Amino acid sequence: MCMMFLGILRPNRVDTHYETINAPPGFETPPEKILCSRCGHITNAVYRKTYKNCVCFFVPCPWVETGEPFLACSRCNMPLEHFPQKECISCQTLTTFKSDYCPICGGRKEMPTEERG
Repeated sequence: MCMMFLGILRPNRVDTHYETINAPPGFETPPEKILCSRCGHITNAVYRKTYKNCVCFFVPCPWVETGEPFLACSRCNMPLEHFPQKECISCQTLTTFKSDYCPICGGRKEMPTEERG
């Protein structure tokens, strides 16, 4: 009974916060026109940092920066680094889809091997 009571009064949790930052030194500039596979919007990619803090017995600890900056969708915060990105030749939209054709304009994403020369 005592353990159950202590479990109710122990609201320990970890909160996560993402902050948009400028391109860090040594990183390339983020793409400006990308089709996010999660939210479906054409948006700009942005660099984000992750901050975490924990709350122990209703007392919040300070925010701590965790991990490296990462590229993410500016609308839904989905990380974009782990997906291969292909650019459409016609509309210059980056997509993470594995198709040969752009879902926006219908153009080819890459030139066929016979046209490459």
